[in-house]
Amino acid sequence: MVSSAVSEFSAEKCRELGFNKANLFCSSCEKLNHFNLTELEAPCKECCQGDTDLVETKKYPKAVLEVSFVKSERARGIPNFSVKYVRGADPIIKLYDEENRLQETYAVDKWNTDSVDEFLNTVLLMDDSISNEL
Repeated sequence: MVSSAVSEFSAEKCRELGFNKANLFCSSCEKLNHFNLTELEAPCKECCQGDTDLVETKKYPKAVLEVSFVKSERARGIPNFSVKYVRGADPIIKLYDEENRLQETYAVDKWNTDSVDEFLNTVLLMDDSISNEL
């Protein structure tokens, strides 16, 4: 059963919690308990939109994951995604526009690898014409 919720938190508050209000569907919140993330379900539902309210997802040409360490080599398969090692940093993803200006930042410390992959596949331009110079 998929339930819908009315977004109650502001976009800024949702971003602070690691959620993208514009791209978060309530059906995704329902799946959090499968990953033992039940504590995130309530704030997720405050930031989500009904799955029938489909909105065009904004795409970005570049993303950088800032972390203190990485266990996976999965990032190497995405040409416009890089990992920046910052000692003692909480993991965040930064999204950049075509002029390499920071557009959005997401706290991803509670996300698993599959969630990060899905997010990147949703928000990154996956076009061969994107330059690696970004």
